[in-house]
Amino acid sequence: MTAREKQRSQGNVIATTIRHCLDLFAMAGLPVEEMKAEAGVREEHLADPTALIPITYMEDLLHAVLKRWDAPLLGLQTSLPAAPEEFGVLGYIIQASYTLTDIFDATMRYKELIGDLGLTSVHQEPGATVVSFGCTSLDPVLVRHCTEHIMGCWMGHTLLLKWEKNPVLEVRFRHALPAPELMQRYTDFFRCPVLFNQPQDSIVIASHAMNLPLRHPNASLLESLEQHAREQLAKLKSRNSLVAQAKTRLRALMVQGNPSREALAELMGTSGRHLARLLEKEGSSYRDLLDELRLEMAQNYLRDYTQTVEDVAQRLNFQESHSFIRWFRQLAGTTPGDYRQQVLRGGNGVTAEAS
Repeated sequence: MTAREKQRSQGNVIATTIRHCLDLFAMAGLPVEEMKAEAGVREEHLADPTALIPITYMEDLLHAVLKRWDAPLLGLQTSLPAAPEEFGVLGYIIQASYTLTDIFDATMRYKELIGDLGLTSVHQEPGATVVSFGCTSLDPVLVRHCTEHIMGCWMGHTLLLKWEKNPVLEVRFRHALPAPELMQRYTDFFRCPVLFNQPQDSIVIASHAMNLPLRHPNASLLESLEQHAREQLAKLKSRNSLVAQAKTRLRALMVQGNPSREALAELMGTSGRHLARLLEKEGSSYRDLLDELRLEMAQNYLRDYTQTVEDVAQRLNFQESHSFIRWFRQLAGTTPGDYRQQVLRGGNGVTAEAS
């Protein structure tokens, strides 16, 4: 995938999905740490299981896998049995749901919790409910395997029905059949006609099956899970704004000693110019975020009385201490020395001008 293609893929995927994939690859005997390094996936990306990770990392990880594993149907292979942890709290809501209608309704209501790797929609045809998925990646390799994986997971949902007859009437893919010899494997997997070169990626389910009971509904657990999902959505809206994401990633880069705009843009899966435009729309900029974090670090360093002002200036990569003093005074409304004295006297070190 070219650098230009990488910049154009702007979606996100929940960290648990990447972690789940890595676990599957490890079970297959693949060199997971080597592939993570090749794709640029680091443990700090996955530390928070609810974090949303740029899909460019998923794209690069998939290419690293396919270089080492001859798996033309990788998406399908990794979809069954369906693992609830792959989709976070939504996965467990699915397991506790009453009907397929409930499952797909929850999938659309809580879609933000698993990122924006794809969009789910539902429409009716005579005697059938058509559930469609549209992958947002611009990498055709990820699009195919991701779409087939989702269709496989949805096939897994139908296996939760109490009846034995397959309710799936047809599966439709926008992409072409990868190879003629794979056709039988598709039909064996879905146990119904599988069509390619279709207008949408869809699974077609008999309408009457949508409201049949599932095997293991759990009312009390479902209520608790839905409450948890609503709370996560509320937190997500405040925590995962672009500015908040950029600030979190820039903080990590500062610790590593490389807080450049280009490094931040790469970590967020975009270009420096595009990142600047996105931050501007939210009333911020790379410089604003860097200054905010450097000021936070400066104040923490200044509370350590074993460090001189010159030491702090050097740690923050200022060439001269007077440049640091001028910068600090402009942002905090006081000099580093006065700030330190305020802390020493028991104040919070923040003037009214800076608060």
